[in-house]
Amino acid sequence: MPNRIITSMFCAAVAIAAIAQTETPDSTITQEPNAIIGRPYKLFDTTAFCSYSSFHPSQYLTDNNWDILCAFVQPGTVAKLDSLGIPYSKSQLRLLEVGDLLSSNKGVYTTSMNIFGKSETTDIRKQSKEFADSIFPEIEPEIKQLISDFAKAGYSKHTYSLIFSYLLDSYIWDDERLGSPVNCEDHGTWSGAYWAMFESRLHDKIGTNGYGPVLQNWTDNLGYWLNSNKLISFAREVIKTKGGRIENQEVIDAIAGWGLTDEKGNILIPVLHKNNNDNIDNLCRSITNK
Repeated sequence: MPNRIITSMFCAAVAIAAIAQTETPDSTITQEPNAIIGRPYKLFDTTAFCSYSSFHPSQYLTDNNWDILCAFVQPGTVAKLDSLGIPYSKSQLRLLEVGDLLSSNKGVYTTSMNIFGKSETTDIRKQSKEFADSIFPEIEPEIKQLISDFAKAGYSKHTYSLIFSYLLDSYIWDDERLGSPVNCEDHGTWSGAYWAMFESRLHDKIGTNGYGPVLQNWTDNLGYWLNSNKLISFAREVIKTKGGRIENQEVIDAIAGWGLTDEKGNILIPVLHKNNNDNIDNLCRSITNK
Protein backbone atom coordinates (compact mmCIF):
# COMPACT_ATOMS: atom_id res chain seq x y z
CA MET A 1 0.00 0.00 0.00
CA PRO A 2 1.26 3.54 -0.66
CA ASN A 3 2.04 5.79 2.22
CA ARG A 4 -1.02 7.30 3.83
CA ILE A 5 -0.73 11.02 4.42
CA ILE A 6 -3.45 12.67 6.44
CA THR A 7 -3.88 16.42 6.62
CA SER A 8 -5.70 18.01 9.49
CA MET A 9 -4.76 21.56 8.73
CA PHE A 10 -8.37 22.67 8.74
CA CYS A 11 -9.54 20.95 11.95
CA ALA A 12 -10.55 23.33 14.71
CA ALA A 13 -11.09 20.80 17.47
CA VAL A 14 -9.48 17.70 18.83
CA ALA A 15 -12.25 15.67 20.40
CA ILE A 16 -13.46 12.11 20.36
CA ALA A 17 -16.78 11.74 22.19
CA ALA A 18 -18.37 9.02 20.05
CA ILE A 19 -18.36 7.70 16.51
CA ALA A 20 -21.41 8.65 14.58
CA GLN A 21 -23.28 11.16 15.82
CA THR A 22 -27.19 25.79 -6.90
CA GLU A 23 -30.28 26.77 -5.56
CA THR A 24 -32.86 26.39 -8.35
CA PRO A 25 -35.47 28.96 -9.35
CA ASP A 26 -38.80 28.88 -7.52
CA SER A 27 -40.73 27.32 -10.37
CA THR A 28 -43.04 25.19 -8.27
CA ILE A 29 -45.25 25.63 -5.25
CA THR A 30 -44.97 23.10 -2.46
CA GLN A 31 -48.41 21.63 -1.80
CA GLU A 32 -47.58 20.54 1.75
CA PRO A 33 -44.74 21.26 4.21
CA ASN A 34 -43.11 17.84 3.91
CA ALA A 35 -43.37 17.50 0.13
CA ILE A 36 -40.23 16.85 -1.91
CA ILE A 37 -41.58 18.60 -5.01
CA GLY A 38 -40.95 22.33 -4.75
CA ARG A 39 -38.41 22.00 -1.95
CA PRO A 40 -35.25 23.98 -2.89
CA TYR A 41 -31.98 22.11 -3.39
CA LYS A 42 -30.25 24.13 -0.65
CA LEU A 43 -32.63 22.78 2.00
CA PHE A 44 -31.63 19.17 1.30
CA ASP A 45 -28.54 17.53 2.74
CA THR A 46 -26.79 16.23 -0.38
CA THR A 47 -23.82 13.87 -0.36
CA ALA A 48 -21.61 12.65 -3.19
CA PHE A 49 -19.52 9.57 -2.43
CA CYS A 50 -17.89 9.50 -5.80
CA SER A 51 -14.88 9.64 -8.02
CA TYR A 52 -14.96 11.71 -11.21
CA SER A 53 -12.68 12.64 -14.06
CA SER A 54 -14.69 15.29 -15.89
CA PHE A 55 -18.07 16.17 -14.35
CA HIS A 56 -19.17 15.85 -10.73
CA PRO A 57 -22.84 14.74 -10.49
CA SER A 58 -23.83 18.07 -8.91
CA GLN A 59 -22.65 19.88 -12.05
CA TYR A 60 -25.66 18.53 -13.93
CA LEU A 61 -28.00 20.49 -11.67
CA THR A 62 -28.08 23.66 -13.75
CA ASP A 63 -31.14 25.88 -14.23
CA ASN A 64 -34.15 24.18 -12.58
CA ASN A 65 -32.93 20.62 -13.12
CA TRP A 66 -33.37 19.87 -9.42
CA ASP A 67 -37.10 20.56 -9.69
CA ILE A 68 -37.27 18.08 -12.55
CA LEU A 69 -35.54 15.37 -10.51
CA CYS A 70 -37.85 15.93 -7.55
CA ALA A 71 -40.89 15.68 -9.81
CA PHE A 72 -39.78 12.29 -11.14
CA VAL A 73 -39.02 10.65 -7.80
CA GLN A 74 -42.39 9.13 -8.65
CA PRO A 75 -42.22 8.15 -12.36
CA GLY A 76 -44.16 10.14 -14.92
CA THR A 77 -44.20 11.65 -18.38
CA VAL A 78 -43.41 15.25 -19.31
CA ALA A 79 -47.13 15.94 -18.83
CA LYS A 80 -46.41 15.71 -15.10
CA LEU A 81 -43.99 18.62 -15.38
CA ASP A 82 -46.64 20.62 -17.25
CA SER A 83 -49.23 19.94 -14.55
CA LEU A 84 -46.80 21.04 -11.83
CA GLY A 85 -45.82 24.19 -13.69
CA ILE A 86 -42.18 23.13 -13.96
CA PRO A 87 -40.54 24.53 -17.13
CA TYR A 88 -38.23 22.19 -19.02
CA SER A 89 -36.59 21.58 -22.36
CA LYS A 90 -35.52 18.42 -24.17
CA SER A 91 -31.89 19.41 -23.66
CA GLN A 92 -32.42 19.57 -19.88
CA LEU A 93 -33.91 16.09 -19.81
CA ARG A 94 -31.12 14.77 -22.02
CA LEU A 95 -28.44 16.37 -19.82
CA LEU A 96 -29.86 14.68 -16.72
CA GLU A 97 -29.87 11.38 -18.59
CA VAL A 98 -26.25 11.88 -19.67
CA GLY A 99 -25.36 12.52 -16.03
CA ASP A 100 -27.22 9.32 -15.10
CA LEU A 101 -29.45 11.19 -12.67
CA LEU A 102 -32.57 10.55 -14.73
CA SER A 103 -33.68 7.54 -16.77
CA SER A 104 -36.46 7.13 -19.34
CA ASN A 105 -38.38 4.20 -20.73
CA LYS A 106 -40.93 4.75 -23.49
CA GLY A 107 -41.49 8.36 -22.46
CA VAL A 108 -41.74 7.65 -18.71
CA TYR A 109 -39.03 9.36 -16.67
CA THR A 110 -37.67 8.20 -13.30
CA THR A 111 -35.13 9.90 -11.07
CA SER A 112 -32.06 7.69 -10.71
CA MET A 113 -30.50 9.31 -7.63
CA ASN A 114 -31.99 8.66 -4.20
CA ILE A 115 -33.93 11.64 -2.87
CA PHE A 116 -35.18 10.71 0.60
CA GLY A 117 -38.32 12.31 2.04
CA LYS A 118 -38.75 13.58 5.59
CA SER A 119 -39.88 10.31 7.18
CA GLU A 120 -37.24 8.29 5.30
CA THR A 121 -34.52 10.71 6.43
CA THR A 122 -35.70 10.47 10.03
CA ASP A 123 -35.70 6.65 9.91
CA ILE A 124 -32.23 6.44 8.32
CA ARG A 125 -30.69 8.77 10.90
CA LYS A 126 -32.42 6.97 13.76
CA GLN A 127 -31.00 3.64 12.57
CA SER A 128 -27.54 5.19 12.14
CA LYS A 129 -27.54 6.57 15.67
CA GLU A 130 -28.76 3.28 17.12
CA PHE A 131 -25.93 1.45 15.36
CA ALA A 132 -23.34 3.98 16.55
CA ASP A 133 -24.62 3.76 20.12
CA SER A 134 -24.46 -0.03 20.03
CA ILE A 135 -20.98 -0.36 18.51
CA PHE A 136 -19.13 2.35 20.43
CA PRO A 137 -18.91 0.46 23.77
CA GLU A 138 -17.38 -2.46 21.82
CA ILE A 139 -14.59 -0.38 20.32
CA GLU A 140 -14.11 2.33 22.97
CA PRO A 141 -11.10 0.67 24.72
CA GLU A 142 -9.24 0.30 21.42
CA ILE A 143 -10.20 3.82 20.34
CA LYS A 144 -8.62 5.16 23.53
CA GLN A 145 -5.50 3.07 22.91
CA LEU A 146 -5.35 4.31 19.32
CA ILE A 147 -5.54 7.92 20.50
CA SER A 148 -2.71 7.19 22.92
CA ASP A 149 -0.58 5.65 20.16
CA PHE A 150 -1.21 8.62 17.88
CA ALA A 151 0.04 10.88 20.68
CA LYS A 152 3.17 8.74 21.16
CA ALA A 153 3.84 9.10 17.43
CA GLY A 154 3.66 12.88 17.79
CA TYR A 155 0.23 13.26 16.22
CA SER A 156 -1.80 14.48 19.21
CA LYS A 157 -2.85 17.64 17.35
CA HIS A 158 -4.20 15.50 14.50
CA THR A 159 -6.33 13.11 16.56
CA TYR A 160 -9.68 14.13 15.10
CA SER A 161 -8.56 13.89 11.47
CA LEU A 162 -6.78 10.60 12.05
CA ILE A 163 -9.78 8.95 13.68
CA PHE A 164 -12.18 10.20 11.03
CA SER A 165 -10.13 10.28 7.83
CA TYR A 166 -7.56 7.57 8.47
CA LEU A 167 -9.55 4.99 10.46
CA LEU A 168 -13.12 5.52 9.27
CA ASP A 169 -12.45 6.83 5.77
CA SER A 170 -9.49 4.59 4.96
CA TYR A 171 -9.58 1.13 6.49
CA ILE A 172 -13.31 0.58 6.14
CA TRP A 173 -13.50 1.50 2.43
CA ASP A 174 -11.43 -1.46 1.28
CA ASP A 175 -13.96 -3.13 -1.08
CA GLU A 176 -14.21 -6.06 1.33
CA ARG A 177 -16.34 -4.25 3.88
CA LEU A 178 -17.51 -1.19 1.93
CA GLY A 179 -16.82 -0.40 -1.70
CA SER A 180 -14.59 2.50 -2.67
CA PRO A 181 -16.09 5.06 -5.08
CA VAL A 182 -13.71 3.96 -7.83
CA ASN A 183 -15.21 0.47 -7.73
CA CYS A 184 -18.82 1.55 -7.33
CA GLU A 185 -21.34 1.81 -10.15
CA ASP A 186 -20.15 3.72 -13.21
CA HIS A 187 -22.27 6.67 -14.33
CA GLY A 188 -20.37 7.87 -17.37
CA THR A 189 -18.52 10.93 -16.11
CA TRP A 190 -18.49 9.79 -12.48
CA SER A 191 -18.69 6.62 -10.39
CA GLY A 192 -20.12 6.09 -6.94
CA ALA A 193 -23.31 7.34 -5.32
CA TYR A 194 -25.08 10.70 -5.06
CA TRP A 195 -28.06 11.18 -2.78
CA ALA A 196 -30.14 13.77 -0.92
CA MET A 197 -31.69 13.72 2.55
CA PHE A 198 -34.78 15.85 3.23
CA GLU A 199 -33.07 18.25 5.63
CA SER A 200 -29.59 19.08 6.82
CA ARG A 201 -28.07 17.76 10.00
CA LEU A 202 -27.73 20.08 12.98
CA HIS A 203 -23.93 19.72 12.91
CA ASP A 204 -21.37 20.32 10.15
CA LYS A 205 -21.04 17.75 7.44
CA ILE A 206 -17.64 16.06 7.57
CA GLY A 207 -15.72 14.23 4.88
CA THR A 208 -12.41 13.25 3.34
CA ASN A 209 -11.02 14.13 -0.05
CA GLY A 210 -8.29 11.93 -1.48
CA TYR A 211 -5.44 13.00 -3.74
CA GLY A 212 -3.59 9.75 -4.30
CA PRO A 213 -1.81 9.00 -1.01
CA VAL A 214 -2.78 12.39 0.44
CA LEU A 215 -6.03 12.52 2.39
CA GLN A 216 -7.64 15.78 3.49
CA ASN A 217 -10.22 15.95 6.26
CA TRP A 218 -12.79 18.74 5.77
CA THR A 219 -15.93 20.25 7.25
CA ASP A 220 -18.67 22.36 5.67
CA ASN A 221 -17.58 25.54 7.42
CA LEU A 222 -14.20 25.81 5.69
CA GLY A 223 -13.67 29.36 4.53
CA TYR A 224 -11.05 28.52 1.94
CA TRP A 225 -9.69 25.37 0.31
CA LEU A 226 -6.18 24.74 -0.89
CA ASN A 227 -6.17 24.52 -4.69
CA SER A 228 -6.73 20.92 -5.84
CA ASN A 229 -3.96 21.14 -8.47
CA LYS A 230 -1.49 22.13 -5.76
CA LEU A 231 -2.54 19.17 -3.62
CA ILE A 232 -2.20 16.85 -6.60
CA SER A 233 1.31 18.20 -7.26
CA PHE A 234 2.16 17.65 -3.60
CA ALA A 235 0.77 14.11 -3.76
CA ARG A 236 2.94 13.30 -6.78
CA GLU A 237 6.04 14.36 -4.86
CA VAL A 238 4.94 12.26 -1.87
CA ILE A 239 4.71 9.23 -4.17
CA LYS A 240 8.21 9.91 -5.50
CA THR A 241 9.78 10.23 -2.05
CA LYS A 242 7.56 7.59 -0.37
CA GLY A 243 6.76 10.05 2.37
CA GLY A 244 10.28 11.38 2.70
CA ARG A 245 11.53 14.94 2.29
CA ILE A 246 10.28 16.72 -0.82
CA GLU A 247 12.97 18.33 -2.96
CA ASN A 248 10.85 20.04 -5.63
CA GLN A 249 11.17 23.68 -4.59
CA GLU A 250 8.38 24.80 -6.93
CA VAL A 251 5.91 22.54 -5.10
CA ILE A 252 7.26 23.58 -1.69
CA ASP A 253 6.68 27.24 -2.59
CA ALA A 254 3.20 26.52 -4.02
CA ILE A 255 1.95 24.95 -0.77
CA ALA A 256 3.78 27.33 1.58
CA GLY A 257 1.68 28.44 4.53
CA TRP A 258 -0.53 25.36 4.63
CA GLY A 259 1.50 23.36 7.11
CA LEU A 260 2.22 20.48 4.75
CA THR A 261 5.99 20.93 4.69
CA ASP A 262 8.56 23.29 6.13
CA GLU A 263 10.71 25.51 3.93
CA LYS A 264 13.16 22.64 3.42
CA GLY A 265 10.50 20.21 2.21
CA ASN A 266 10.25 18.12 5.38
CA ILE A 267 6.69 16.80 5.68
CA LEU A 268 4.88 18.18 8.73
CA ILE A 269 1.67 16.14 8.58
CA PRO A 270 1.27 12.53 9.79
CA VAL A 271 2.85 9.90 7.55
CA LEU A 272 1.20 6.52 8.18
CA HIS A 273 1.81 3.14 6.59
CA LYS A 274 -1.23 0.92 6.21
CA ASN A 275 -0.77 -2.86 6.63
CA ASN A 276 2.72 -2.62 8.14
CA ASN A 277 1.60 -4.49 11.30
CA ASP A 278 2.67 -1.82 13.78
CA ASN A 279 0.48 -0.96 16.80
CA ILE A 280 -1.53 1.70 14.95
CA ASP A 281 -2.16 -0.54 11.95
CA ASN A 282 -3.21 -3.49 14.12
CA LEU A 283 -5.60 -1.34 16.15
CA CYS A 284 -7.15 0.18 13.03
CA ARG A 285 -7.73 -3.26 11.52
CA SER A 286 -9.17 -4.64 14.78
CA ILE A 287 -11.56 -1.69 15.21
CA THR A 288 -12.64 -1.92 11.58
CA ASN A 289 -13.29 -5.66 11.87
CA LYS A 290 -15.55 -5.08 14.85
